[in-house]
Amino acid sequence: MQTDHRDKYQQFEFADTTPVKTRRIPWKLVIALAFAAALAAGAYAWFFERDRVMPLLEGTPLQKVTPTAKHIYKWQGPDGTWNMTDRPPPEGIPYEQLR
Repeated sequence: MQTDHRDKYQQFEFADTTPVKTRRIPWKLVIALAFAAALAAGAYAWFFERDRVMPLLEGTPLQKVTPTAKHIYKWQGPDGTWNMTDRPPPEGIPYEQLR
C-alpha cells in the first residue's frame, strides 16, 4: 500500500499557534535622529571644514549669511575694551589688521 505524503503534512500542527506580537518602529524617533545627525554634520562642516564648504555656497541664499568682510581690525577702546570690527577705528587709535 502506497502512502500519500500530503496527508502527513496536512496533519502537522504547530505547537504554539498564538500570534506573534511585533514591535512597531518609532518613526518620530527615527526622524528626530536623522535630523540631529544632519544638523551635527552641518555644524561640523561649518566650523571645521569652512574652506571646503564656502565654494559650495556660492550662488545660494546661504552665501548672504556668511561673513563678507575683507578686513578685520582689532583695537582697544578708550575704556580698555577690545574691539574687532570690519571698519578701522577712529583716527589716532592704534590698531591691528587681522586679515
